[in-house]
Parts: sequence; C-alpha cells; structure tokens
Amino acid sequence: MTLMFNGKTGILLGEKPADSNILDLSKFKFKTVDIDPILDFYDGDYDTGTVKACDEKPMLNESVVNAQTTENIESKYPLHKQLNIIMDMLDKSDMPNTPEFADMMTHIKDTVEASKLKKKTYLESDAYHYETEEEAVEKAKKAIDFD
Repeated sequence: MTLMFNGKTGILLGEKPADSNILDLSKFKFKTVDIDPILDFYDGDYDTGTVKACDEKPMLNESVVNAQTTENIESKYPLHKQLNIIMDMLDKSDMPNTPEFADMMTHIKDTVEASKLKKKTYLESDAYHYETEEEAVEKAKKAIDFD
C-alpha cells in the first residue's frame, strides 16, 4: 500500500488516491509499506513512522472516546430532552424569565405542536407512506433477528 503524507509537515494523510489530473501530487510525499488495513496501522509521520499491529498496541483517538460519551448521554437524554429539562427547571425557578428565554420557549412549544399536527396529518393521509420512529426501530430489529 502506498501512503500519502503532507510534503511539508510529513503528517500522514491516508492512502495514495488513484492517479488523477485534478490533484497536484508535487505537494506530497509517498511511502510504500506492507500493511494490513484491518490488522495494522501506521504510527507516526513520514520520517519516523512505522507499521504497528493493532493487537500490539491499539490506536485510540480522543474523538472516538468523545463520540462514545456523547452517544451514551444522548441515548438516555437526547438533546431535545436535555433542553426541555433545563427549560422546565428555569421556567419554574424564582428567577424572572428574560424576554429572549420566553420567546425561545414560545417558539419551541409552537414548533413542537406544529410538528405533532404534521405527523398526525402524514400518518392519517393516504398520500404518504409515513413510518414512525417506533416502526423504524422495530423494522431494524427484525432485519438483524436471525434466531
């Protein structure tokens, strides 16, 4: 496999793309390595990098950990539920609502009500095939149920 690096900084950019007239390859460095894209990864830059086995020392990226954390939080408290909880708490507090907060709450409540009406219309109309989230989840479960 031929890897492509930034010619100036030596940072790995990925696998060399297929030859094309669109990309000016003079700004890149290339290195051919023996690497299994499933079992190995390239660690480092052009000058000092080496191929390492994933089972030797797995590569983790902070953004993956952050994404897993976000998924864990939002699986229990999706963003709209988080906002609803905070808005409810603020609205019930002794602090007076600012005009901006009151306007935001009104807008959100009106939009949610309009959305409910829209969903009801789609569901009851013969002009649409409307699939609810519950139906989509059930369909997805059936798609992977092989027992």
